[in-house]
Amino acid sequence: MPSRFFLAARRRAALLPLAFVLLCASAAALAAPAPRCFDDWWRARLAEARARRAGPEALGPLRAAAEMRRTAADPRQVEAEMDALRALPDTNPLVAAEIDSVLFVADLDHGDDAAAAARAARLGWVREYLVAGPFAGTDVPKGLYDDLAKNEPGRFRRLATGAEPTLPLHYVMSPATRSVAAAVFYVRAAERTAVAFRYGADERARVLLDGKTLLDPPGRRSLQFDQLAAFAELAPGWHRVAFEVEQEDGPWQLAVRLTRPDGRPLDPRAVEVAAPADRAAAEREAAANSFAPARGGRGT
Repeated sequence: MPSRFFLAARRRAALLPLAFVLLCASAAALAAPAPRCFDDWWRARLAEARARRAGPEALGPLRAAAEMRRTAADPRQVEAEMDALRALPDTNPLVAAEIDSVLFVADLDHGDDAAAAARAARLGWVREYLVAGPFAGTDVPKGLYDDLAKNEPGRFRRLATGAEPTLPLHYVMSPATRSVAAAVFYVRAAERTAVAFRYGADERARVLLDGKTLLDPPGRRSLQFDQLAAFAELAPGWHRVAFEVEQEDGPWQLAVRLTRPDGRPLDPRAVEVAAPADRAAAEREAAANSFAPARGGRGT
């Protein structure tokens, strides 16, 4: 089942064409011959995004064109123009990532698994977690992460994301009241490296790195791409990353990706997400390791 933010994007793309049918019909009544309303509109939005591609100002027109692309005479032409914008060397990395996230879904819809896999690799999504919960309230039980110091499952079980990058917590747990679940993965740094943990969560998630809180944002949200980011500088060795995801009702989801602080892909030789063969040894190393918060988190 597609995740909430992918479903929302598809619903908006299905509803917005009705407004444009009315707009173009009005234009046709006022002028002859009628303009190629849809195509003129998306080309203008992408031209605006291209002109602003060095900064986040490009995201507004880009998102508008992406949501409306199915109204074009050839939606794949819109996607090709978006991909060309992504590939420009001076396109802001976060703008390029937004394009990849949209075209990842398009590639899956078109059955192009190889292209989708290439985009997923650039985006740096985490695809597998150790999950524990649900636990009543907003805090995980004291000593929960001690289970990870044993090479036994304990209260954690392995859960993968599937084709799309969202972790579907609601597939394996359903809160009767406000609840929290822990989703854990491990990162191994070959050298001291600055990273960003970019994520979206439904409804709220705090980030812990090696047992210390890295980001604890206020408020509750529906999951969106790159909703928040937490920054840190990792010392060489293993690090444990935990997301404590709170939920009250509806889809319970998390999507996480790792990048450089400016949004560019990480060098996989410097930092990799991996499942340690000896988790107890990785836990001991993470406990002894150090990190420095690079700066405060960011929300969108």
